[in-house]
Amino acid sequence: MLVRLYPTNQVTLLAADLGTAGIDSGHAVRALMGSLNPVPHGPIFRLIFQDCTSAAAPLPGEFNCSVLNATDPGSNPLSNVTCSVTIP
Repeated sequence: MLVRLYPTNQVTLLAADLGTAGIDSGHAVRALMGSLNPVPHGPIFRLIFQDCTSAAAPLPGEFNCSVLNATDPGSNPLSNVTCSVTIP
């Protein structure tokens, strides 16, 4: 489940499960975010995964997280945009 951390009138967020439904669904997610205004520092969204029955909880190091592209409202490239994985 994707939980938005900004109101929809401030940030447009699209997300898709890149896995094949019924086979590996939920193992790859791509999210696209857009805003006409600067977005404050901090998390933009949170993903909540369903635990598998009797499975050990995953560790943050078992996830990959990458920012493929980031630009400002004028389409100028941004550097130092990162993503991270934390497990409560």
